[in-house]
Amino acid sequence: MRTIYSRVHRGIKNRRKVAIVAVARHLLIWCWAMLRDNKPWQPPDVIPPVEQQQLVSRKKTFREFYGLPPKIKPSVT
Repeated sequence: MRTIYSRVHRGIKNRRKVAIVAVARHLLIWCWAMLRDNKPWQPPDVIPPVEQQQLVSRKKTFREFYGLPPKIKPSVT
C-alpha cells in the first residue's frame, strides 16, 4: 500500500488526497476479488521496500521512454 501511495504522491504536497483515493481503490479491488472468488485474505509476499529515490524519479521524456537518441540541435556558426 505504501508503494502505491508513494508512486501516486511523488512527494508533491497537493497529491496526498489523490494518493489516498488510489490506495482505497486498490484495497477495494482486492476486497471485491476476494468476494468474487470466495477466497479468504492472503497477505501478499513481502517485497523489500523500494528506495524513496526510485519512487520519486523524474518523468522520462518521450525520447527516453522509447529509447530514441536525443535531438541534435543545429549549430549556428
